Amino acid sequence: MSPRYRQHVAMAILSVALLASGARAITAKKQEFFPPEVVDSVWWRDLPVGETPLWLPDALAGNASRIRLSISGIVRVRLVIRVDERTDGKFVGHVILVTLGRSGRRQKTISRIFRISAADMAEFHQQTSSAKLWELYPEHWVSSDENDICIDGEQLVFERVDERGYRFSEINAQCAAPRGAINAARFLLDKAGMRKFHRLLQ
Repeated sequence: MSPRYRQHVAMAILSVALLASGARAITAKKQEFFPPEVVDSVWWRDLPVGETPLWLPDALAGNASRIRLSISGIVRVRLVIRVDERTDGKFVGHVILVTLGRSGRRQKTISRIFRISAADMAEFHQQTSSAKLWELYPEHWVSSDENDICIDGEQLVFERVDERGYRFSEINAQCAAPRGAINAARFLLDKAGMRKFHRLLQ
């Protein structure tokens, strides 16, 4: 189905939030992973240990850019894929897989680093560009069919931070995702060695 996106909050709100946060150290406290103007739209707010908020000051942590894809939803699997672009032009990938028990508590966590090249990232950015990802802030994708009711599925949260600032885009993979965004998510899953989780995008 053909998606449309809309801008809910002006960029100025983020600027106020950043100024209010000052130069405090980046923490991993629950609900600090995302800016206040988008946190209520994110299903998985408390990301795994080892991940830090990308919207706070100093989020680049010495890198030229960082992108992150978080996947969560009705399946008892949570995935985070982050790619850091170092100042020397090289890229380092990080993947965290969290499996939940029936109670909803974390049962198993797998974390590892993977290789990804500059050519790979150029292909990824071509896919995000074709999907018009990160063109607005914040970006919430919804179905163009007003009769659609989308209450479950898997949520994809794409984040990016670089010298231009922070970007956020959230999409329901089953209801409103543009093909380019699904392709970008599949691409990162493949590079992270998580190809079997393509099923989360179907």
